[in-house]
Amino acid sequence: MASIQAYYERGYWEDRGSADDARHDVSQQRGAAIAALARNVIGKDDLIVEVGCGHGKILAYVRDQFACQALGVEPSLAQCAAARERFGLELIQGGLDDLDLGGRKAKLLILSHVLEHFHEPRAALARCRAALADDGWIFVEVPSILCPHPAKRLSTWLSIEHMVYFSLTTLSQMLAETGFRVTATESSTFVRAFAQNTAGLPQTHGGSPAFNEYWPVRRALLRHEIHYWPRYAAQRAVAMLSGK
Repeated sequence: MASIQAYYERGYWEDRGSADDARHDVSQQRGAAIAALARNVIGKDDLIVEVGCGHGKILAYVRDQFACQALGVEPSLAQCAAARERFGLELIQGGLDDLDLGGRKAKLLILSHVLEHFHEPRAALARCRAALADDGWIFVEVPSILCPHPAKRLSTWLSIEHMVYFSLTTLSQMLAETGFRVTATESSTFVRAFAQNTAGLPQTHGGSPAFNEYWPVRRALLRHEIHYWPRYAAQRAVAMLSGK
């Protein structure tokens, strides 16, 4: 575990660019999606927290939309420094276990492409719920196991850092099991869920799920391979003929 923590502190972000990188326009798109979902639930005195905030662009966008308080939690030393300097964000350098709100409670907690990195995602969601106000909300976005990125080969897309993969069904069930009521979802190459903390709802750990997605996942991965490799071969042939 110590080596994993060290990797996220100093290695994970090295090839992922900065908030100014054109590849990170997607961060603003995600921020806009979160702001649209939270439009009627966040006020100026509320606190929003993003776990794994990276360079801080998503968190800063949502903060600026509502003129509210914002706190980021990020293990990367370099990204914490960048988020402070670029966006003036309040940062905790560390992981979810280091989250200390000093008696405050978050009205919105953001996990954007973070939950899949946890060895125990249920425990992570339970920890998030403890940091939320009784009427707080959580936004989760993760890669969809049923829709791999069409432009990436599986050996790349199935990242070694990802401990768990989700479908809309499995993410929704896990949120329900850890005390959340899902109110909005979206599913494409990613799965998004917006859910409300249902304080006092007993958790329902244990037992077997009422569904089995083994075959849907197998079919999804096979479809990806069937479509990816012919397209990749055609692209390589064009590149070779053009001398690239």
